[in-house]
Amino acid sequence: MEKPSAQCELSAYCATQSAELPSLVIQHPATFHETRVWTEQLLAKLAAELPPDVFATAQERGRARDLHATTAELLEMLEDT
Repeated sequence: MEKPSAQCELSAYCATQSAELPSLVIQHPATFHETRVWTEQLLAKLAAELPPDVFATAQERGRARDLHATTAELLEMLEDT
C-alpha cells in the first residue's frame, strides 16, 4: 500500500485505494454487522464514483490482502506522518 498524497481526497487514485480496505473489512469473518452495513454503503458510493474496471480491480486487491500485513502497513504509514 502506498502512502496517500496531500491531495489524496481529490484524486481517483485515493478513491481506488479507499476501495481496497473496505473490501478487506467486509469479507473478514470478525467484522461486526454494523461495520459490515456501513462498509457496504461506502463500497456502493465508491462503485458509483469509480469506473467499473477500476473498482473491481481495487476490490480484488482488497480481498486478497492479509489483515495483519495491512494493519502493519497502516501503522507504519501513521508513524511516518
